[in-house]
Amino acid sequence: MLAICWPSGSWTGGSGVKIKENHWLPKLIRWPIRATAITLGQTIYLAGLAADNPGTVRHEAVHTLQFQETGWVRFLAIYVWDWLRGWRLWGSPRLAYLQIRFEQEAREVARRTTLLEVIPECVSVLRKPFGWKQLRVDQWAKV
Repeated sequence: MLAICWPSGSWTGGSGVKIKENHWLPKLIRWPIRATAITLGQTIYLAGLAADNPGTVRHEAVHTLQFQETGWVRFLAIYVWDWLRGWRLWGSPRLAYLQIRFEQEAREVARRTTLLEVIPECVSVLRKPFGWKQLRVDQWAKV
């Protein structure tokens, strides 16, 4: 289980995950996926504040674990491949984004682990390692 807590402002903790709040990076990718955050490696970049977006932090925390499992090159290669394949299959960049295996897992884990929250400024993520491998781009997932 990964637990991330943040006092006001940007946070760095023992897990190595960093949260950068009110960052410009998510704004660059708003189109076509309507993103409010992006994770690169062990850093989560939020368009707003972590306290206002615990679900988003939880979702992005899953991506930090996926980066740890796959490494930068493999993560980005799988992510882009899934997105391009999904765009071809579903005809929409937004729908393609929703079908990326990493995104499917992050949504499901974030939804499932909401119940673990007990401290207002913390999120916990409980997931099976490499859980994204069981998911498919070519079959419609619940969004």
